[in-house]
Amino acid sequence: MSAATEYHELVRHLVAALNGRRIYPPQHPVLDRTLSRLEQALHHLMVSRDEVQLGVLGTRLLADGLPWQDQEEPLSLLSQELRARGVDKLTFQRGFTRADLDSLLEVLSGDRAVAGAGILDAVPVADLLAGRGVSRIRLGHLDLEKEDASTLQTATPSERGAYEDAVSGLTDAMDCARTGRFIRTRQVVTLVENLMEHLTRDPAPLLMLTALKSHSDYTFTHIVNVGILTIAQAQAITHNTEVIREYGVAALLHDMGKVKIPPEILDSRARLSDAEFEIIRRHPIDSLHLLRETPGVGDLSLIVAFEHHRRYDLTGYPALPRQVPQHFASRLVALADAYDAMRSNRSYQREVPPEQALQIIQQQSGKMFDPLMVRLFIRMMGAFPPGTRVRLDTGEEAMVLKAGPEDPHRPIVRLVDGMTSEGDRLRLVNLSERDPKTGNYLRSVTCSLP
Repeated sequence: MSAATEYHELVRHLVAALNGRRIYPPQHPVLDRTLSRLEQALHHLMVSRDEVQLGVLGTRLLADGLPWQDQEEPLSLLSQELRARGVDKLTFQRGFTRADLDSLLEVLSGDRAVAGAGILDAVPVADLLAGRGVSRIRLGHLDLEKEDASTLQTATPSERGAYEDAVSGLTDAMDCARTGRFIRTRQVVTLVENLMEHLTRDPAPLLMLTALKSHSDYTFTHIVNVGILTIAQAQAITHNTEVIREYGVAALLHDMGKVKIPPEILDSRARLSDAEFEIIRRHPIDSLHLLRETPGVGDLSLIVAFEHHRRYDLTGYPALPRQVPQHFASRLVALADAYDAMRSNRSYQREVPPEQALQIIQQQSGKMFDPLMVRLFIRMMGAFPPGTRVRLDTGEEAMVLKAGPEDPHRPIVRLVDGMTSEGDRLRLVNLSERDPKTGNYLRSVTCSLP
């Protein structure tokens, strides 16, 4: 059983036990069985660790400080339970007892005896647990400064290595296509699996790398960025790794036909003539022909290569004699392709600020793009996507690390304040934080920076 599955089971049994505690009296056999499953799930996790920590950051589950992709109902219910009690972190230590678990359920479920005594509102819920002599289970708050090194970090050497490997692999694949050799499809699959692994652990660092403007070759980095953005979208929709892998491979191979476009046209700074534009418009067909002759390339890659420019409203190219709907995978790739193209500096186009790029995507909802996927993409990226440099209304500058869990306009940022005598300070700030006295936001984004 994978770690992600183990934590999912723990959350599921914890929520079931909380619900059972509200319905059944303490000694009821159904509640007893539910408690046994919860106890077993915890002991299973503690085979290799002394402590298990669950945290909730927006809709993300932090398991021992690391985020897991889990958007299912148990996590949502656990989030509601913890936030209703004013906490967002729950820690279990080796040596807890069955009685400790029962006390936890009593406190979190709002036991009638406790509530009737008027204690619940007057005493912090964490103190209620400690007041029962429970020391091996603790309730508390996530410390974003403390979580910095794991959950909210910028790209590590491992993530940068995965990105650079993908760029190198795509360079090799396009070189094979250009010189008439077979693309090594197994290598492409391996690149996708590596990106999937990093995006599953935490999508933010790789999404930040897609925002960098220092990459030297637009063609290859653009395709890798499209792959990352497509995989991230797919992971937000499904847990089926086979489907995600197929979508990722299709995204990395979708533009292979561009090797047929003369460099003087592909990199032209001047406005293209009608004849030159027709050559550009041929690349989906060229991609289809090239991939069809490549061993190991699946049907989905052929479909996406052919139709990623057809648009959601089917007014794009290549035109088909009958109105066949654009494949779902093609819609994800088209969205990722358009967004990264707008965010990139090219010979004939300056980069578009992220908030403007998302605004354009929103305007094209139902035309170029699937409306449902537009909503998902904006929720995933936030109004200011990871890697965006922003100015705050305090005059400070910051780097966006993650989309805001509650409000897309209020991301989690790494503050860069160079106004101290000790040099730059780097610290984490959640822009959803309010002044406890006035209720006003402590900081807000005024604009993005180039």
